[in-house]
Amino acid sequence: MSAGGGLLFGVAGRNGLKIDLLGFDGYAGLRSVDIGGFVFFDAKYAELDFYFAYGRFSPVFEKSFRILKGVVGDILDGNMTQLGFSLVGKYPIDLGKLTVFPLAGISYNIVLSMKNDNGDSISDSGLFDATDFSQFGFLLGAGLDVDLTKNLYLRGELALQIRLPSKAMKDMADFADKEISDLISGLRINSEATVGLGPRFKLGVGYRF
Repeated sequence: MSAGGGLLFGVAGRNGLKIDLLGFDGYAGLRSVDIGGFVFFDAKYAELDFYFAYGRFSPVFEKSFRILKGVVGDILDGNMTQLGFSLVGKYPIDLGKLTVFPLAGISYNIVLSMKNDNGDSISDSGLFDATDFSQFGFLLGAGLDVDLTKNLYLRGELALQIRLPSKAMKDMADFADKEISDLISGLRINSEATVGLGPRFKLGVGYRF
């Protein structure tokens, strides 16, 4: 058994909507860059961590919807705070003072607050709560422990985050497909919330009991 803590850095992309509007297809969504701290508890073949992170988000438009970037400007740029946890299974391979391990598991991040650079909160809009952007996900990667003393070690982990669509993105897809199509007769919209992808890197120090 061991425990410790450290710093976390992650990038989350592809969190948005794939849209087909009147034959024009494209993507509209958000990209976030997160940095924070975490604490972890290790039971050799399993690791549980809790983290708090600050994130910067910005809009991403692709293909037919690139023109929207110039329309919205920096309105959708902002910051958010998140609280989350991850639980992974791992298989340690002892190489003396080094231990390497593949890992796979689950994660869940709760968005506590979300504001654009004008100071406007997403929760004040009346459309969404910040928690509507929370996401459940999967992790796949590897880690390395380097012994500093008999009990103290340095741990690094690199994993691919696969984040399922948030409630906010699924609600926006449903709204576009149903409400807007009904409101404007003959307007054909097909939209689908996308799975988010991005790397997550953790660096910390642990202590074996």
